[in-house]
Amino acid sequence: GGTSFVTSSGIVVNGAAAKLVQTSTTAMTSPVTLTQGTVDGTATINSVVVGNGTGGIVTNGNGTSAAVTINGLTFQGVGTITANASTPASPAIIATNLTSSGGAGSVTVNALNSSWTNGQTYDLISYSTLTGSFSNFIKGTVTGLSQRQTAQLTNPSGFIALSIVGDLPVWTGQASANWTLNPIGSPFN
Repeated sequence: GGTSFVTSSGIVVNGAAAKLVQTSTTAMTSPVTLTQGTVDGTATINSVVVGNGTGGIVTNGNGTSAAVTINGLTFQGVGTITANASTPASPAIIATNLTSSGGAGSVTVNALNSSWTNGQTYDLISYSTLTGSFSNFIKGTVTGLSQRQTAQLTNPSGFIALSIVGDLPVWTGQASANWTLNPIGSPFN
């Protein structure tokens, strides 16, 4: 809905099962401090600061792959992003300013999708400004990969993305119904 949610002192999300979900058409302007729990949404949040190593998770979609916009997303150290991806060119999390103050591998990036297309790069997070290093982000769990696919976290300009590679071999049986490693005539099995 269009109900305003404004507090001048901000919102604190703190608890293993605590979850803040922003789906309002009105942007959430109050600053959000994520100590422990999850921040999720399909709309706009002005700023989210994730505490260092406290179990904070930032995700999108509220059960879908709809994007969430967070103007200022800051990780003060260890934290997690879980991106519900859908298509290659649709970032799950849109951040104007993305900051990571931790060291290498301090922010785990998980990616969820029912299936991935070989040869595609999926933009998980878009940003205008990255403060910190891309090396601060590390690939976590990637669901939906086939047994013959692999995923690599990449950093094309303005994005943290996931590149999918692999093959999906298919036996056609066009030459005969017999499976063999020996050539039996064109086309070969």
